[in-house]
Amino acid sequence: MKGGAHIDIQDERGDSLLMKAASESRTEVVSLLLKVGANIDLQNERGDSAVILATVKFHLSVLKVLVRAGADLNLQNQEMLTALMISSTSARTDLSETLLSGPNICLDIQSNGLTALYFATAGVHKDVYELLKRHMRSPSVSWQSRVSEGMKDLVKGGRQAAKQAFIRLETRVLRPDKTKQLESGVRAGQEEGEGGVRRKPKPHPQEHSTRDEYWSSLDPQ
Repeated sequence: MKGGAHIDIQDERGDSLLMKAASESRTEVVSLLLKVGANIDLQNERGDSAVILATVKFHLSVLKVLVRAGADLNLQNQEMLTALMISSTSARTDLSETLLSGPNICLDIQSNGLTALYFATAGVHKDVYELLKRHMRSPSVSWQSRVSEGMKDLVKGGRQAAKQAFIRLETRVLRPDKTKQLESGVRAGQEEGEGGVRRKPKPHPQEHSTRDEYWSSLDPQ
């Protein structure tokens, strides 16, 4: 940067130029900032890093750049969520595949006792669940991750834990007026199984611009 500008300067929320570019899907800007030495692992006051923000917003091209640049994929925000946990709450296997392609990613990290595998199971995302299981069978993955497959047995009684954590994250990232839509997804999940409430078919999240629309689409009929 010319003129001695501080590349990692942060605003009142702790967001850096790199974080803002990642959140806005400005892939070329992200690449440029990294080239001139931006701190790829800087976190804001909420604990979100550029990787976490790119994952929350479904910005795959940005995420790929960050992973190739060696971002720490195991960072946790204030909700103790990693980027992999967040990607596991959606049916976007491409996001999870990109994160899993990074070196040293850990599948054992927990948020309130929940791993990425549990988040995938709680979201009923079979493709993501199977993807995580395949990676767990790798010789380089620890035994603890293999054992965590047993978390799927907790889904019936604890399905809402992952969704609640996800909702808390989303309400901090999206506009406040979207909060009611996000909460509707939780209510839909709470009503499921109580009296056999039927629900609409789940659309692929790619059909929605942000996750709040995806979760709100899961309201019962």
